[in-house]
Amino acid sequence: MTYRFSTHFRSTIYQVMLERGWEDAGDSQDFDFAWLNKEEISAAYTAQQSQKKYLINHYQNHQMLSRKDLLAQNVQKCWKLIAKTNPTLAEEFKTIPLTFILPENYSAFVRYAETRSDSVRVVSNGSTVGSVKRGQNVSRIPGIEKLPPRNDKTSQLADKPPQQLKRELSAPNLEKPNISRLTTNTGDKFIVKPACLLQGQGIFIATLPGIQTWYETEYQKIKAESVEMDAKIAQSMFAQYQKRGIQTTLQQIEQNFKSGHDLYLIQKYIENPLLINGHKFDCRIYVLVKSFKPLNCYICNEGFARFALKTYTSDDLSAHLTNVAIQKKADDYDSDGDGAKWGLFQLFQYIQTQFGKQKAKQCQRNVEMTVLRTLQSVANQMNQSKQSFEIYGFDVMLTSDLQVQICEVNACPSLSADTKEDELVKKRMLHDALSIEVDNKDQRVFGCFHQLFYGNVDEKDYNAGIVETGVLLGDQSNRCGTF
Repeated sequence: MTYRFSTHFRSTIYQVMLERGWEDAGDSQDFDFAWLNKEEISAAYTAQQSQKKYLINHYQNHQMLSRKDLLAQNVQKCWKLIAKTNPTLAEEFKTIPLTFILPENYSAFVRYAETRSDSVRVVSNGSTVGSVKRGQNVSRIPGIEKLPPRNDKTSQLADKPPQQLKRELSAPNLEKPNISRLTTNTGDKFIVKPACLLQGQGIFIATLPGIQTWYETEYQKIKAESVEMDAKIAQSMFAQYQKRGIQTTLQQIEQNFKSGHDLYLIQKYIENPLLINGHKFDCRIYVLVKSFKPLNCYICNEGFARFALKTYTSDDLSAHLTNVAIQKKADDYDSDGDGAKWGLFQLFQYIQTQFGKQKAKQCQRNVEMTVLRTLQSVANQMNQSKQSFEIYGFDVMLTSDLQVQICEVNACPSLSADTKEDELVKKRMLHDALSIEVDNKDQRVFGCFHQLFYGNVDEKDYNAGIVETGVLLGDQSNRCGTF
């Protein structure tokens, strides 16, 4: 019997499914496998209640891990809980930088930042403009470009589906990343990120005075826009529910729905990243989660180190953000070459030459454990379904002393191929992941994947279930017998 799939994607995942001999179901509702984007998940799970069961590439509440604010809440809650009984182990669960979530944590952020320095020196466009005492207001945000104006969509959008409405209302921020928003202030730096945007959009780096002014001006506009957006989306949802005969009121929807448009994270900026030839990089790590209860997860040996094209000393924000969506806009980006990427094997070979074999191996293991501790932080909160699995893209940064920090977790990592090597790695990764998930190739080592953990996450022993395979992230893969 032919395995049938449904997807709107035409990237490497589509090519891989055809290479496996699967059949595109097109508009038919008769299929065995659905590769969906995040906006389609809710409808897919609703449809499964009355239709044929099929495999879905997302967990229903994947956002517990993939939305920046929820990831921060879950990780910080977990390590604080563990710290009460096992402070040493708790350190392993500090997998993300110190994080404050706006709007509720703003006062806590200011108190923390004020304890870090009595004054900061403010520099704009390379010139000194003065010394700013803590708590002192400034007339503008030093070294940060003004946010572009947002379009005010009309109320006619209220009849559109909620997810389409949310995309259109946010469209001005999604057209292209704003890569000019960087402060060169001395003093502790913080990175500010929208919780619900991707690919470096809306991010800037600043010290306390700049963030205070942004909060008092631009952020207040964002909060007002969020209220308006939520009201329009609630109207859209209410109209959709009425069409489907679902009994509810507009007031109930307004009370329960929040778009998250005003959710921002302020994180301690990692100011000592590991540099290679003066360039900053992060690592894209692919992780397959077959289930959360029990936690059954595999990590892909192959992945990428993604480099900023400008040297780290540059004041340009693109020197500090390694997102491919940003780097592709640079004049010297070469899609016919390596696309500003190294393979993980090449990266760890370089680390070995600089730090020695033992430290390189320990770094590989530390990255794996950081990924695992992050998964364990959310495992018991995830909705479990035998019809679900997920391939996450973990973005990981190394410091100059090889400490590991998670930048974010992507539930829809890009599967588009920017270079030939990109295509090869992503197709190998997808083939092996589908073999493990769909064809039940459940060996501890298969293709470019090896198992990290199998078992329930036990608060009494988080190490019970760790799988030792002798293979580490970045090791060369043995692809004998794979698809």
